[in-house]
Amino acid sequence: TGFIAASLPQNQISFGGLASAEVLSATSAQLEVLVPPGALTGPVRLMTPGGRTQSPAPFTVERTMTIRPVVHRLLTGQSVTFAIVQSGLRSTAIGCTLNGQSVPDPALGALQLVPAGFVYSAPPTVPVANPVTIRCEAGDSPDVSAEFGLEIMAPVPPPGQGFIRASR
Repeated sequence: TGFIAASLPQNQISFGGLASAEVLSATSAQLEVLVPPGALTGPVRLMTPGGRTQSPAPFTVERTMTIRPVVHRLLTGQSVTFAIVQSGLRSTAIGCTLNGQSVPDPALGALQLVPAGFVYSAPPTVPVANPVTIRCEAGDSPDVSAEFGLEIMAPVPPPGQGFIRASR
């Protein structure tokens, strides 16, 4: 009890001491919060103008990894930046492979790790192994992973272009 229903931001909650939760609703006896990305298993801590407290038992956060945005097709020569969202993991270290290769064949494209994600650059021509599979694993928990297939497509020429016409 003692939550501030009239002012949601005055009810501050963290999971595992790191991630701050968004308070969705509050009454004097109950808070509804959104568990944030990056939350860790551990005590739930609450701070209000009336004081501080923490849960007697740890809140368990499922270890997950997702890749955003969801893209299934890309044109040759294009690049896209993907974000990796992890929850329940203490380390942010990741490793990614392209068709199972940590150092991918350039004919499949290129992966470059950037803070909180990676950039995939499609090759200049459609690869023989198509679609390509991108798989990322948590560095300290290889059982936590995310993967997807990405079809590399050649651009379609505008009508009337890109064809050879024969004449007699």
